[in-house]
Amino acid sequence: MIPEGIHSLTLFSEIPAENTIEISLPMRPGKVTVKARDWDIQGVSDEGKVEEVIKLTRLIQFDKQNQAGSEQAGPERTLPVFLHVERTLSLGLTWQVSTTVTRVTPAGTPAVVRVPLIEGESVTTSGINVQDGDVHVNMGPDVRQISWVSTIKTQDAILLKAPGPVPWAETWILDASPIWHCEFEGIPVVHHQDSTGQWRPQWQPWPGEGVTIHVSRPKAIAGQTVTIDHARLTLTPGERSSRANLSMDMRSSQGGQHKIVLPDGARLQLVRISGKTLPVRDDGGDIVVPLKPGSQTIDVEWRQAVASSILTSGPHVGIGEQAVNADVIFEMPVNRWILFATGPRLGPAVLFWSYLLIIIVAASALGRVSWTPLATRHWLLLGLGLTQVHPLVTIMIVGWLLALGVRQSHMFPDGWFRFNMSQIVLIAWTIAAMVGLYTAIEKGLLGIPDMQIAGNGSYDFWLHWTQDRIRAFMPEPVVFSLPMFIYRGLMLLWALWLAYCLLKWIKWGYKCFSEGGLWRKVVLRKDRS
Repeated sequence: MIPEGIHSLTLFSEIPAENTIEISLPMRPGKVTVKARDWDIQGVSDEGKVEEVIKLTRLIQFDKQNQAGSEQAGPERTLPVFLHVERTLSLGLTWQVSTTVTRVTPAGTPAVVRVPLIEGESVTTSGINVQDGDVHVNMGPDVRQISWVSTIKTQDAILLKAPGPVPWAETWILDASPIWHCEFEGIPVVHHQDSTGQWRPQWQPWPGEGVTIHVSRPKAIAGQTVTIDHARLTLTPGERSSRANLSMDMRSSQGGQHKIVLPDGARLQLVRISGKTLPVRDDGGDIVVPLKPGSQTIDVEWRQAVASSILTSGPHVGIGEQAVNADVIFEMPVNRWILFATGPRLGPAVLFWSYLLIIIVAASALGRVSWTPLATRHWLLLGLGLTQVHPLVTIMIVGWLLALGVRQSHMFPDGWFRFNMSQIVLIAWTIAAMVGLYTAIEKGLLGIPDMQIAGNGSYDFWLHWTQDRIRAFMPEPVVFSLPMFIYRGLMLLWALWLAYCLLKWIKWGYKCFSEGGLWRKVVLRKDRS
């Protein structure tokens, strides 16, 4: 107890036979001056600032006198403090080191240690005392953990070495961004991944062991920055000009400009990017559209002064980069008679020609049948006209003619009931055949030619080609077509031919039908009882 006022207090004490002495200061003085010889003082900075604990460490010199004195010094009276130092190296755009010092032994004893920094490390946390490349860690009796954050210079190699002997154990953790490539030299890694499955190598060295981390920046590999996930070209031919639309789904890793090459003579109508119309100028068939990082959809519309012709080919359009899932669609006008279509393998096919081949084979076989007056040419011409109706209708008409031939050959059943029923069947069959022929003439003269176009969702005048991977230009399929009036004229000639031949066939058919009588009298059996 001291009274009020300014006082000077002097404390004298004998130094115990210990190598370290710790002095706790619950009320820290403003300035401390230390004069010591053969002692290392920790906890006091050069400016006189003092921590909660001042640690005095005896400097032992390796001579006989000090060696004898050390033999006289007995073991320390308290359990020495032991700590755990964990360093986490975070290598990103900037390099940082997070260091945490944790008490391992029970609390109640102050701890003062010097933790060396990594080469190039600079502490940025305030309140941390750094001297001569070491952090002076001063932990009071009740303090269990101290941590700080530092920056580290970007360098080709980071050397980590566990000092020894020291009253702590170290753990090193590397958290490197994918922008850096790391190779290790030294002790092996204890854990390659953390609890969440992320790659974070971890080392737990013994005193004196070390690891060298060689860090390099992966070199950039040359490649495209734009990916076209889908390209769709729609062409609508007209009488005097054709209208085309190009739609592309793109992904760009960086902003820039993208060039699209239009065919010669194209007149640009519209340019849209993700639904927004842009005023893009046509520079001699080439247009340049701005790109932003991310996904976007580009739509380009133009017209081209190309009149309808026998051969309709896809426009020569350059999309600037390789693409996948390329679609080309022809919306053919209804006044064209489509005969052939060629392009990528996955596309439309005109199946009429395979059907025609079947008709030719069938006509050749039917021409050898002597039951009917029809020769091979008659069957062939009849089959050509009947391609516009359902195949069952064609089979029904051919069967009608063959049935009449069978009727003429006296191959009719015995008995009045069977004979009369066969006559009724022939009458109904004749009516159905006349209706079928009328339907074929009507469809041929007034309907749309059924060329049996199918494949990849195509039908009639809507032709669709797909190619899974293309280069910088869209596919250019070709369609062979004729004006519709040619088809109408051919069908008119076929109808006139059919009317001429049908008069002869009906006369022949009636003769076949009446052979052996038109009708037989009904005969009922008398009851014998």
